[in-house]
Amino acid sequence: MNLFFTFWNVLIQDENFDEISEGDEFTCNLSFYDLKSILHVKRQATKLTHITNNHYEVLGFVYRIEHDVVFIEVDGMNFTIDNQYDEIEVNRYYKFNVLLTYDIWDNYGLEENLNHYNNEVSICGVIKSLKIDTSKHIQLSQKEFTRDGVEPIYDVSIKKTSCWDDEDNFADGNFNYLVEINLKNEKL
Repeated sequence: MNLFFTFWNVLIQDENFDEISEGDEFTCNLSFYDLKSILHVKRQATKLTHITNNHYEVLGFVYRIEHDVVFIEVDGMNFTIDNQYDEIEVNRYYKFNVLLTYDIWDNYGLEENLNHYNNEVSICGVIKSLKIDTSKHIQLSQKEFTRDGVEPIYDVSIKKTSCWDDEDNFADGNFNYLVEINLKNEKL
């Protein structure tokens, strides 16, 4: 099974990671973001359906809620989502559309137990492909720029990241890599 997710180039620039390349083994903790149209559904098998880039339709089982973080099982893998919705309850199945992302600063809101939960939701695999988001920022004022509302354009494939050079050559500021990994989690 292959997973597509976004990875911010600033993570590499801040030296949280080395540069990455196709064929590298990679372990990360992935979270769902931008939940839309959450729907409680009757008990059934979980499912992760890739739509485009890092966008998925998810049918998942909520097995724990800690603080403002929801832990959800999908196809034998554990992910987290921010609990911004009062209607999410433990031991129920939900269907929704999300973006699958990696954000080292997310920390699941559980710093005192971070190591335990990081291990629990770890996704392991081999990097199959890397693409760069070449969409441009929108200028809001003289010194303010945003990518909010900008549709990502992953039209440049690379074999190895070079975060500073990639930013200079393909983007007008920080950007996301679209990473495809071939899963090798032993429990799957």
